[in-house]
Order: sequence, then C-alpha cells, then structure tokens
Amino acid sequence: MKFETFVKQKKDTWNRLNTLIDAGIGLSSIREEDLSEMVRLYRSVSADYAYAKANYPYDRVVVELNTLMGRAHTAIYGSQPFRWKKLSDFFFSEFPNTFRRYFRLTLWAFLIFLVAAIFSFTGSMSNPQLPQYILGDYYVNMTLDNIKNDDPFAVYKQADSPVMSSFIMTNNIKVTFFAYGMGILAGVGTVYVMFYNGLMLGVFFFVFYQHGLWKESLATVMLHGTIELTCIFIAGGAGLLIGKALVFPQSYTRREALKIYGLDSIKMILGVAPLLIIAGLIEGFVTRIDMAIEFKFFFIFANVCFLIWYLGLLGRKN
Repeated sequence: MKFETFVKQKKDTWNRLNTLIDAGIGLSSIREEDLSEMVRLYRSVSADYAYAKANYPYDRVVVELNTLMGRAHTAIYGSQPFRWKKLSDFFFSEFPNTFRRYFRLTLWAFLIFLVAAIFSFTGSMSNPQLPQYILGDYYVNMTLDNIKNDDPFAVYKQADSPVMSSFIMTNNIKVTFFAYGMGILAGVGTVYVMFYNGLMLGVFFFVFYQHGLWKESLATVMLHGTIELTCIFIAGGAGLLIGKALVFPQSYTRREALKIYGLDSIKMILGVAPLLIIAGLIEGFVTRIDMAIEFKFFFIFANVCFLIWYLGLLGRKN
C-alpha cells in the first residue's frame, strides 16, 4: 500500500481516538460504549503502528502513532493496578520480539567481540607476554599456579557458592550496563567495550591453550558463558542502537530517534536481567563442580537450545 493511501484510509481513526483522549475520557468517568470504542480504536492504531513501523520506518508518522498509542494506553489502563501478566508479556513476548527486530546490531556486537578475541589469541602466539599485558600479571600468574597444581579452574572455587554468585551477578550487570551506557558516545564507546572484552577472552583462552587445556577451558567457561556472553552481546547491540539514533537518525530528529530507539534499547537491557541472574547462578554453583567434559558440553548444548527457543522462537506472532 502506498504511504499516501495508508494515511488517507487511517486518518479518521487516528483523529477520532485523539478526540476521545482530548475530551478527557478515561476510567474515572466513562460510559461503557465509549470505553469499548476507545479500546477498539486503540487496537486499530496499534495495528497501524506495527504496519507503519515495518513499511515506513523512517517516516514521522511512526513517531506520531507511537505517541498516540502511549496517550491512549494511559487513558485506558493508566489507573489499573499492576498485573503480573504485563510482566510475563514483556519477558515472554515483547523482549524476544525486540531482540529479533534489532538482531543485526547484536550480531555486529558479537562480530566485534569475536574479531578482537581472534586478534588477541593469534597475537599471543607471537608475543607470549600479551596475556600479562591485558589481564595483568597477578591473574595470569595465579592461573599458571593453578595449572601447575593440577586445578586449572580453581578460580571458580575461591568462595562459597552464594557469595560467588552474588559477586558474579553484580559484575555481569556492571559490564552489561557499561556496554550499553557507552552507546551514548555515538556508539563508539560500545565498540570499544566489546573489542576490549574480546581481547580479554582471547588471551584468557590462550593461557590454557599453551598448556594443552583449550578444550577443557572452553567447556568450563562456556558452562556459564553461553548465556553470559549472549547478554553482553545484546547489551552491545542496545548500545549500538543508541549510537544509531545519534549518528543515523534517518528522517527523524535526533530527539525523536532517541525516543523511539532509546525505548527499544531499554527493553533489550531489561530483558537480559533474568538471563544475567541465571548465568550468575550457573557460574557460582555449577561451573565450580568437577564433572566429565562430555557432561559440560551437553550442558552447553542445552543452554544453546534454550537461547534459540527463547530469543529466536518465543513470542512470534502468526
């Protein structure tokens, strides 16, 4: 449908909903037929917004419809009590769909991370001192001592499980929000965070690779890292989304672009919160356990299947 035809066919509906809102119709004093009409118009405008965002994503009408939806939602539902269904709808539908909408940005964050990891890993082959430079002498020497003592992953056993999980969750949240927040620097800050963390992981694996423990290190780290790194990549994608709003606002003003993309980026960050908790629990309670490497890879495979289901399939609309 041509844009002009779309607007011409839908304009009366939008104007009518605006009229009802401006007239002060809300839950405090409303006739049943008026409420029914407002709900019907709200659903219609929601469908129009989804259509416009998919087909005319850079036109100002997307902003106008988003604003109209917000006003209508407040008028209809604003004074209703909190409902757990809203929370479940967010985590089981809205967040996965938002992730899929901006999947390319998350993919870019992953690729930046991956390139950095490969760069530091291969660079360590020609410069064995690179791990000390990036990770610090203390951490590398501690790891080497653990390897000599035939307990290469003792770092995961240094504290009680609950204490370890609490510390890990806090640290993961810091890294995630840092990757996201640095997006305000036109996305360059997020690129830096992803690249630097990739460098760290690359030299980390090299230390174990030097001692013939690459398979064991991969299996151990990815027990929790499958979910943890996915959260960091999503946060990186959210940060790049902020950068996109600032650098490439398209037909929007930067303020409008930040309003639209900023809201979606916040949804992405809020959505990873439960995943970060899960990753912290796994790292604090599971990673520390000595188990057969086959079981570790099975556990990783289960995590991958869960992420594919949750982020790739859950909440899809027919």
